[in-house]
Amino acid sequence: KHLAVNNRGSERYKIIDFADIKQEWLKEAAKKYIRVLAINGSIDRIQQNLSSLKLFSQFIQERFLQLMATGITRYVIEEYLFYLKKSDLKPTTRQIRII
Repeated sequence: KHLAVNNRGSERYKIIDFADIKQEWLKEAAKKYIRVLAINGSIDRIQQNLSSLKLFSQFIQERFLQLMATGITRYVIEEYLFYLKKSDLKPTTRQIRII
C-alpha cells in the first residue's frame, strides 16, 4: 500500500501512497517502476509519475473495469488519450500524464 523513499541527500523519507491504484496488477507494476525511479529520480518526479499512474488507474476503473495488463491494446491507449484530452487538465499537465 505504501513505499518509503529516501528524499535524496536528506535523512527524511517520503511515504508514497499507492492506495488510489485500484488494479492489483497495475499497483504491483507501479511499485516496481517507482522503486527504479527512486534510484536516481527526484521525489517530485516520482510523485508526478505516480499521479500519472493513478489517473490511468482511474480511467481503467471508469471505462474498462475488468481490464488486465494483457488487455491493454491500441484501442485502450487511444481511449486514454481521448480521456486526457477531454479532461480539464492543462495541455502541459496532460502531456505529463502520458507515461
